[in-house]
This record gives sequence, structure tokens and C-alpha cells, in this order.
Amino acid sequence: MPAQPRHTSATSRDESTPAELNLQVTSETGRLRQVIVHTPGPEMEMVSPDGLKDLLFEDILFPGKARSEHADMCSVFRKIVGRHDAVLQISDLLLEAFSQEEARTDFVDQLCRVFVESNFQAFQEDLQTLSPEELRHFAVTGVSSLRLSSRPLPNLMFTRDVAAVVNDHVVLSHPATAARARESIMTDIVLRYHPALSPYRDRLIRLPQGVTFEGGDLLVVSPEIVLIGHSQRTSFGGVMTVARQLFERTPVQHVVMVNLPKKRSCMHLDTVFTFASPSEC
Repeated sequence: MPAQPRHTSATSRDESTPAELNLQVTSETGRLRQVIVHTPGPEMEMVSPDGLKDLLFEDILFPGKARSEHADMCSVFRKIVGRHDAVLQISDLLLEAFSQEEARTDFVDQLCRVFVESNFQAFQEDLQTLSPEELRHFAVTGVSSLRLSSRPLPNLMFTRDVAAVVNDHVVLSHPATAARARESIMTDIVLRYHPALSPYRDRLIRLPQGVTFEGGDLLVVSPEIVLIGHSQRTSFGGVMTVARQLFERTPVQHVVMVNLPKKRSCMHLDTVFTFASPSEC
């Protein structure tokens, strides 16, 4: 997935997942070979006017229209790349990771640790007994057969934000808002338990508590140069932590911090500044 589009969506799982996913991003304008996306699904239908602010939305989307436009975009990706596995759904990768009991247990454990106020601990054993499909559905929609519900994840369609690939390392997001924290847990599970991603388990860059980072604030200029936005969603500490890790673990030699206004209209670096070619923006 050399160039990560901000809005993205995916292949049917009637087709087999590739034996290995090659995570390698050395520029924003390299040739696209593969992309991980999320097509808007039932979680989008659970967004109500009363909950827009909490879910970081400003308006209600029409799910049918959103899915249709997303499918068109994915068709363009597949046509350009010319292979059936050019577009992969993150929810399908999560389901395949959940085929391992250890992955399901880890996911539930992380939910309990991160969302203490949601009282997931009271349902921990019940959550661990859910089937892979049931747990995937709960992860994305917040709905389950248990007497337990949580917020849906309508922002999951912005897959660029859940992680950033720099060369062959993956920087896992540490969201600024609780509304997106479950997305990071899901991505962590996919990266650590999906068999096709096993080569990258030692190439994950995680951030400590107290700092924030979202993938939309990171742009890869070249193997040696990275831009990171200090924005509404990525803290100064997040920029510094990511920079140090990239210097220590990757070929990156220069990190340029872009100080953005801390407001929604400049939410991420990639919302105000993107590359059209290696020398044009």
C-alpha cells in the first residue's frame, strides 16, 4: 500500500487473502499496489442527529449513496492496480484475525483496559465467548446479543487515520478522542494476529499514554523525509515520540513538524496539504 488514500474501501472475501501483505510506503505519490479500506456499513446507519458531535460528525450521511460511491472508488483502484487483492477490507482482516482465540481474548482485554468507564469488565467473559463474526460485528457497530452496547464506528471509513506506514514500519494511532479509540485496538489486533502481517509484528511503533497521534497527520515525502502535523488530533508529544522512533528504527533522517491551527477545519495535515507529484503539492 505505497500511497494511502484517505477515503478507502474493499474487496469481496470470496477472493482469498494474499499469502502476505507488503507494507512499504516510501512516498505519497508512489505506484499504488494495495490498499486497506472500510466500506461504510451498518455502523453508519446507527448515527443519529443527537449523537453527531460525540461521533465527530457534522451531518448524517446517506449510507446507500456512501456505499455506492465507495464501491466505485474501489473499482477504480482495482482497475488501476490490475489484481483482485488490490483492495482489502479492514473488517475482513479483523474477522480473519479473530479466528484465533488469542486475538479475541486480547481484543476484549484491551477494551476493558481502555474503556474503564464503559464497564466492559462486567461482560468480559461473555464477550470472549462471542464467535469471530459476532465479535467483529460488535467491534464495528457496538451492537451484540449481550445486554451491552457501545458507540458505532462511523469514522472507520477514514482508514488512513488508524495507522501510518513509513518505509516498512507501522505507526499505530493514539487517537485524541474516545470515539476513535476502538479503531486503534482493532488495527493493533489485525497487525499482530493476521497471518499475512506476521513479518510486521516487530515493526510496530506504539505511543505511550499522554500523547496523541492520528495517521492523517503524517506524510511520507521520501524514504528519508517525513512531514508530521502538530494539529487538533496530534499533540506535540505525539510528533516528538513518532520522530524519535522513526529516527531509531527506519531510514528516516529528517522529520518536519507542520504547526497547524488547532481547529476542525485544519483537523489533519492531509486535509490541507497533499502531494500531487514528487515535486508538486
